[in-house]
Amino acid sequence: MAEKKSIEEMMKTAAKPVKTFEEADRKRGGRPKKEDGHTKKNKVTVYLDDDELAIVTNAGKEIGLSVGLYIKASALKASKN
Repeated sequence: MAEKKSIEEMMKTAAKPVKTFEEADRKRGGRPKKEDGHTKKNKVTVYLDDDELAIVTNAGKEIGLSVGLYIKASALKASKN
């Protein structure tokens, strides 16, 4: 049978809360932040019907790009001509 522990014993083994912002930043996981000037802050929204989305999706798949990257590349290419 399991041994019963007192509340004091359980509190001793409990995880300690993070006390400072420095410790919180250090323990955070995930991708590192990008350098200044390398983040993109502008957003464009495009509405497509089902047929248009299918055309763009298939065209992107043919060259190995997502829908968003395909639209961005096409727009940039068209603006250079």
